[in-house]
Amino acid sequence: MMYTQEQVLQAFSIFSLLARQGYVDKDEVRWYLADDALRGLVDRFAKEVECTLFLAGDTIYLIPLALTSPFHVSNDTLKKDYLPSRAVNLDIYLMYAAIIIFFGEFYDSYQTREATKDFLPLGDWLHCVNDRLETIKAHDREQLKKWEQEYEFNWTGIIDKWEAMDDI
Repeated sequence: MMYTQEQVLQAFSIFSLLARQGYVDKDEVRWYLADDALRGLVDRFAKEVECTLFLAGDTIYLIPLALTSPFHVSNDTLKKDYLPSRAVNLDIYLMYAAIIIFFGEFYDSYQTREATKDFLPLGDWLHCVNDRLETIKAHDREQLKKWEQEYEFNWTGIIDKWEAMDDI
């Protein structure tokens, strides 16, 4: 496929913003959605750095797919730069679970890309995290151990960490 110089420059401009800030919105999203060739170029740029693009509402996010992506952030970097000095991997796993629950609260189902909420109060989010983790905790400990092996996710540790935070 042949691209015009304008399409290449516009695609590179969008990708540059994605690389710098991790997301784009407004005009860039309109350009991205309006031109199939431009969209294809931006997607190819993202693929070259082992990333994918995720469209959520009026925003496009650049998401790393592999550890080798220059946009990947390791657990060690998270612990060193963003978490308290005594943080362990379990703190990160709890953070991941809380973030997944947070994003899940904005969408009605897996069938839509349109957010159903614009705002989530902190208290509501904490209540949702607690509800989800209580649901997981309701399963038999042995069953959770099997799932931990199967899915490589430390459910019992996350539940224990969450309950320990309640003491704080």
